Amino acid sequence: MNLLLIISGNAEKILANLNEDINSFDIVKIDEKDLSRKSLIINLLKAKKYNKIIFGTLDIEFQRFSFFISLYLILAGYSKGKLADNFGNSRNYNPIIFFFKELPLFTLEVILSSFVVLYHYIKFPIIKRLWKSKS
Repeated sequence: MNLLLIISGNAEKILANLNEDINSFDIVKIDEKDLSRKSLIINLLKAKKYNKIIFGTLDIEFQRFSFFISLYLILAGYSKGKLADNFGNSRNYNPIIFFFKELPLFTLEVILSSFVVLYHYIKFPIIKRLWKSKS
C-alpha cells in the first residue's frame, strides 16, 4: 500500500503526473498547521507499512516545510519518500542528502538568525538611549 499526504493541491493531478494509480494509494488530507504536530504526522506514517510515501502540494517551489517533511520520514523510519506538486515537479527524499546538505544548512540558518537577533537586541537599546540624549 502507498500513502499520499495532501497538504494542498489535487490528488488526482499529482498522481497522474507521477504516473501512479490512484487506487493503490491511501489519500489523507492534512493542513499546513498539521505539519507542526509531529506526533500526528509520525502516527500517520507508522499506521501501516507503506511502500511509497508522497507529500502532495500545489507548488513545490513555495513549500516551506520540506526540511520537516524529511525529518518526519527519518523519525518514522523510512528511507524513501517524495514531495510532489500539481505541475509534475517532484523532489525525492534521500537521507544522505538530508544529513549532509539540508541539516547543516538548516543549522547554519539558525545560527546566523540567532546572531542577527542578538545584534539587534544589543543595538536597539543603544540607539534608543542616543536618541533620547539628543532630544
